[in-house]
Amino acid sequence: MSQTSVIGLGALAGAGKGELSEQLIQFGVDYMHIGTVVRSTAQANGFIPENDGREAYLPFWGEYAQEHGQDWLSKLAFERAKEIGRPVLLDGVRIPADAEVITASPNGLMCWLEADIETIADRAIRRARADDLGLSREDFIEKMQKDLSGEGSFSMGAVRDASELFLLRTPEIDDLLERATYYHSLAQHVLAASGMTSGLTS
Repeated sequence: MSQTSVIGLGALAGAGKGELSEQLIQFGVDYMHIGTVVRSTAQANGFIPENDGREAYLPFWGEYAQEHGQDWLSKLAFERAKEIGRPVLLDGVRIPADAEVITASPNGLMCWLEADIETIADRAIRRARADDLGLSREDFIEKMQKDLSGEGSFSMGAVRDASELFLLRTPEIDDLLERATYYHSLAQHVLAASGMTSGLTS
């Protein structure tokens, strides 16, 4: 097995990508968050959003992708991995073209973190993070269903279909240590599937 240079991670909002990413980072994987990359690229190109919400940068994202290709983020991740000489986690894959590029590469592994929509709706309402969608529980569930079907802002169902490794998120774990242990085991599973355990920290 060739060593993976890019791990793509896709999931619905609130599924637990952040906690899984934190564990992978502890193993020495470099980190690229798609939302952060899009924001910084937009700002560098003079784009001024109407607000700083999760979807405020979609107009720029669409225009930039038309010029640079729908898969510009995955290509950027592979370029970074080559530059720094270690694997890169691309967190928040939302475009099918990016998932397809990662899956097609012998040095890529596209992962999907599956979670029950009602469970993550409850989680999103509880955490009420500044960059969350600010929707009611019912509207959140409707939006996630549309994103999965391709009727929403993103074609998350197509991203899921293009993924190679499926990870199942359990119902909410309240104990912090148990939750960290659970995501640590998920991270180890990802690393084992990618052949990346050699040379990484533990």
